[in-house]
Amino acid sequence: MAKAEWTRDAANPRFAVTSLSAEDAAAQRLYEEIYCARGDMENRIKECQLDLFADRTSAATMRANQLRLWFASMAYVLLCALRRLALQQTQFARATCGTIRLKLLKIGALVRTSVRRITFAMGSSYPYQRDFARAHAQLIGAVRYGARHGSAQCLNARSKSNCERKAASRGKGRSFQAPTVCLLGHVRETARAPGASNAL
Repeated sequence: MAKAEWTRDAANPRFAVTSLSAEDAAAQRLYEEIYCARGDMENRIKECQLDLFADRTSAATMRANQLRLWFASMAYVLLCALRRLALQQTQFARATCGTIRLKLLKIGALVRTSVRRITFAMGSSYPYQRDFARAHAQLIGAVRYGARHGSAQCLNARSKSNCERKAASRGKGRSFQAPTVCLLGHVRETARAPGASNAL
């Protein structure tokens, strides 16, 4: 496959060799949707490295560096889940992890702790109040969706059977509490000991 392009007063030809036949993928789709997707994949790796500090592996032992990388990877999974489940109807639907971290997570608030609850009082001048409130409502709605539809009801249909299988294996001989949203974007039930509290 070849692409002829002229940019900034200079030729910019592109060539790609593939084992896919013309029937499997047309040339334009092969270049724009498959080949160019590599660039977006590299952007996601850079996002994890720069925004979530996955490149900080300067510890003395390999195990310590591996743990640091695990922390960064888990943070990336959590932020991707937040973006997918809670930020779809906001201006942060396609925001990078660094933007979400800076504008939605690193915000000042007054924390009050009592016997029954912990309250957070955010500043009235916080510019993203509506997006924060919508994200909170979306997350609460996802949990309630799972509670209404019973065990292992997946928001991600492709992962439904896998989620059901894992929930069944975890639930042998144990009772369950209300479902929670798992990181893959579907709802699962969390095992608890008989007689434990139903609070999330």
